[in-house]
Order: sequence, then structure tokens, then C-alpha cells
Amino acid sequence: MSNKAIGIISYITIIGWIIAFVLHKTNDDRSAAAGFHIEQSLGLIIVAIALSLLSMILGAIIPFIGLLFFFVNLGLIVLWVIGLINAIQEKQQPIPLIGPIFQGKLTFIN
Repeated sequence: MSNKAIGIISYITIIGWIIAFVLHKTNDDRSAAAGFHIEQSLGLIIVAIALSLLSMILGAIIPFIGLLFFFVNLGLIVLWVIGLINAIQEKQQPIPLIGPIFQGKLTFIN
């Protein structure tokens, strides 16, 4: 499978991320771009899970907080689309806001 396809697959749910990670690790011709997108998508997944947990906890305490997290989730979808477009165009550009936080931190990927 091509490195471009591996980068794209990494953005398609957690199962897609696992498949992309395994394909990247078993690929003899590893690409820095594929590893970059696997890292960025994992960062996005971590942030989404953390925000979902925070939303559930705060939503139980403050009822209207769910509306705030609705807009936060819309923002996450926009960030996901930006990451996916970067993978399709084979750009190694970090996802805005959260990409630089995870860039170079998840060393087990490469």
C-alpha cells in the first residue's frame, strides 16, 4: 500500500488508525509523511477522547454545557477535515491548534 494511502487511512476512525499504524510499521519503504499523519491523527483522537470525557463529566454537573461541547465537537470535525486534506495533498502541515502539541512527541510511531 502506498504511503499516501496509509496517511489517509490513519484519519478514518480509530480502527483506520490501527490499520495505518500496522501497515506503516510493516512497510519496508517507510515514509516520514505517513508517520507524520499517523502521529497527527493519534493526537486528534487523544484530544477528542479527552474532550468527550470532560463533556460527560461536566454535562452531568452543568446541563447547558452540552451546547458548548457541541461547538467544540464541530471544531474537532473541522480539524479532522484539515488533517485529511493535508494527507490527501501529501503535505506535512500540522493540524491547527493541536498538531504542534503532538508533533515529535509520539516517537513510537516512527
